[in-house]
Amino acid sequence: MGIFKPLPLSIALRYSLKGARHRFASFVALLSLLGILIGVSALIIVSSVMQGLQSRLKTAVLTDTPHVIVQQPFAESQLQKLPHVIAQAPYLTAEVLLQAKDGVELVTLQGLEPDRVITKDGITLEDLKLTKVPRAGSYALCADGGLYYKLNLLPGEKVRLLSTVNAKLTPLGYTPQQRLFTLDNYLPALSTAITYHALANFEDVRRLMHLKAEDYSLRLWLDDPFCIEDFARQLQELDLSFTDWRESQGEFFKAVAMERVTMSLMLCLIVLVAAFNILSSLSMMVSSRLKEIAVLKTLGLSESAIRSIFVLQGFSCGALGSLGGVMLGIPLALYADPLLKTLGINLVGSASLPTEIDPYNLILIITGSLLLSLISTLYPSYVAAKADPVEYLAKV
Repeated sequence: MGIFKPLPLSIALRYSLKGARHRFASFVALLSLLGILIGVSALIIVSSVMQGLQSRLKTAVLTDTPHVIVQQPFAESQLQKLPHVIAQAPYLTAEVLLQAKDGVELVTLQGLEPDRVITKDGITLEDLKLTKVPRAGSYALCADGGLYYKLNLLPGEKVRLLSTVNAKLTPLGYTPQQRLFTLDNYLPALSTAITYHALANFEDVRRLMHLKAEDYSLRLWLDDPFCIEDFARQLQELDLSFTDWRESQGEFFKAVAMERVTMSLMLCLIVLVAAFNILSSLSMMVSSRLKEIAVLKTLGLSESAIRSIFVLQGFSCGALGSLGGVMLGIPLALYADPLLKTLGINLVGSASLPTEIDPYNLILIITGSLLLSLISTLYPSYVAAKADPVEYLAKV
């Protein structure tokens, strides 16, 4: 192999490609390359699956969960101008008792009127993925599927709702407001809240609780529910009282995020161990080539050039492993679901494995892998650069 410029790169390639006398060091370097390749590809696959799972859960859980509820209805014009708000509507919610023939259950009752939903330009009601709300005056009720199962309910069956809001004072004491409602439809069964949910028309709920026309809150839809931290600060600056989806679903999504971080940290250990293998193989390479390094320094090669030789040699191993991990990880992440089915691994029911490749995560994984590879080369290259030519040439 001929020498070419830049000289450090030429020597680094010669050491990497013609290492017959240093087979064990080359074998360790190959193991480190494979370790980085496996670690990077595993990180890409796991992060893509967890990102897809989080997105699916966000759609399934937070579509019917109010993103933000503001208690002051007079702030309607202010809220419409805030970033991230794509729609708002008058909203009522209260804890009520649902009485059926087979028992009584505490239910979170929601009141909404689709005709009063105000959306920003370009946003339609279909984009909000609203559950079909019963018409006003029908006293129809949509309830969680789990509630149907627990109380042996059927669509079309009548249930009694009892509310303590504006309870009437009678000679026997306070009597809750109550009214018969007809079960109309199911709400999505995926829910992590403590109580069951039920949905009725805004006017029907208002009449049940005997509220005035102006006694309501505002429900807000956000373009991204996960931007709630920034949005909450804006509402606090406006001195508005509010609640958001974190009160009912926050712990669930924290658990999902913690699981994602834990699995990523475990897989990062694979890349870390592979980076240590680069350090080991490069240290062995330096130890076995000290005489050659002494000759190079005698011929006038500077310490920085010597460092560059071994940094390039070790870093190239990490770069090739990272590149291979990306080339393997992205296709496996994109086709994980059909691959599992081909291998005969079927998920529960007919569910598919959600995958979503986030460019930010991809860049973070590649950068971290390359950085670890670079750090692993610093000590061996420093030792090589500080080798004393007199000490090693005197032994020849």
